[in-house]
Amino acid sequence: MSWLLRIDELTPSQNAFKRMHPRVYKKLRDRFQTWIMIAMVNGKIPKATTKRRLTITRYAKHDRYKLDRGNVVGGCKPVLDAAVRQGLILDDREEHLDDHYVQDVDPKNPRTEIRVEDLEA
Repeated sequence: MSWLLRIDELTPSQNAFKRMHPRVYKKLRDRFQTWIMIAMVNGKIPKATTKRRLTITRYAKHDRYKLDRGNVVGGCKPVLDAAVRQGLILDDREEHLDDHYVQDVDPKNPRTEIRVEDLEA
């Protein structure tokens, strides 16, 4: 099975994430968790029972807002933490998650999309 979740917010860079106060991080993670919860309910996405592949695509509004790979991957940590808390994935350890990160440009609609795929155990 495969599902697509849309979050109308960009993930931060790892540099911005590292400088966040813990309360700011918690608010960000909780917002991502709310987006994921709504998408799971609306898309009838079941909680994870096996390893899943997540492909997280960050759509910036222009090429100059694209991040280097390290900043993209590190900045997605709040999304992964929210996904674990909501049950979208079992855990963000390698044995439970096959994660991929992509960047693209959409000048009219910056966002984050998560493609979720169940993998056979």
